[in-house]
Amino acid sequence: MEKVRIGLIGLGMIAKHHIRAYMDHAEEINGVLVALCDTEEELLQKWGKVTGISKLYTDYHDMLGDDEVDAVFVLTPHHLHRQMTIDAANAGKHIGVEKCFATKLSDADEMIAAAKAKDVKLMLLENCVFDPSVMKAKELIENGEIGNLTMVRVTLGQGTGPMFPDDPEKFSDAFHGYYGLANKLTATGDWRFDSCKMGGGRFYDCGHHRFAVARYLGGEIEEISCIIKYANDGVTDREYCSVTAFKYADSYAVGSFDEHFGAPLSISKTGGSPFDDRVEIIGDKGVIWLNGVEGRLQMKAPLIHYKDGTSISYENLECGYTAAFKFENKEFSDAVLEDREPSCSGEDGKKLLQVIKAAYQSAAENRVVKVSEATDKY
Repeated sequence: MEKVRIGLIGLGMIAKHHIRAYMDHAEEINGVLVALCDTEEELLQKWGKVTGISKLYTDYHDMLGDDEVDAVFVLTPHHLHRQMTIDAANAGKHIGVEKCFATKLSDADEMIAAAKAKDVKLMLLENCVFDPSVMKAKELIENGEIGNLTMVRVTLGQGTGPMFPDDPEKFSDAFHGYYGLANKLTATGDWRFDSCKMGGGRFYDCGHHRFAVARYLGGEIEEISCIIKYANDGVTDREYCSVTAFKYADSYAVGSFDEHFGAPLSISKTGGSPFDDRVEIIGDKGVIWLNGVEGRLQMKAPLIHYKDGTSISYENLECGYTAAFKFENKEFSDAVLEDREPSCSGEDGKKLLQVIKAAYQSAAENRVVKVSEATDKY
């Protein structure tokens, strides 16, 4: 095949970024969108008109039976990933699965096994590891530009304004309003409030991106310690802020991830996201600062490299939340055409799920947890 023919299952918030990547970078991506699927007919027709795609399905099984579809992207709520992935594998389709890969480790094992049994490619669609600034940082680390890795610090401040943790009614309005804004394209964002569909709390959503970047830059995470503060919205406890520390397996390096609601970050321009989104990568010979995949509070270059008393600013790197989707989609199609494992595989999806579950287990049990100990309890 000259190009991989791809169908999208689920047309919620994340689908528009994949669609934009294919529409804006058709010559660079060795794949083409040929089919769309969603249970909401109005949404399906809307995206059909935008893209000019005529193969429109309300039942994904019908898409899987289409011989003119080589691969599918599963872009649905997390709890649906297992069955859709297994069905796609059994239909002989290559598969990209949006993060979070699954809600259970046992589900992830079944998904990986199904793809292997049918000899189809299985990729975790984690766009943040394909962000140009993150990939450049990885290159600098591997080239020894900061020496031996010492620490990776990841920060995510979500600029929502006052969240009123002491007032359940106000907190509920603010919390739900934030997600309502984030998912204004459709009502599909409501599933994020259901832990059975989501998998758990916010680590299964925006936290996944940050753990993925930390693991991509530093290597496998061996053990983890997590503190989470909760606020009640009148129905259930919601994560208000957290600090997670972790140790890498194959180096002396450690890392941290802090996440919190904060003041409105109106100066953040990148991707339209009001986030304080930063990564600091420290080595024994230099430092790399990443100033925003989803938001650039500091309004500096996407990547700054400090070494030997001088700093280099990489001003011309593509940046912003949507920038990574071109490279992510290119990697998927190239892996299929070259008959190789994608660089962000199903196994990576399971390992990141283990990290998330280990973090929640640490917070619940108030102890350091080895990632290998993670279970589906959390």
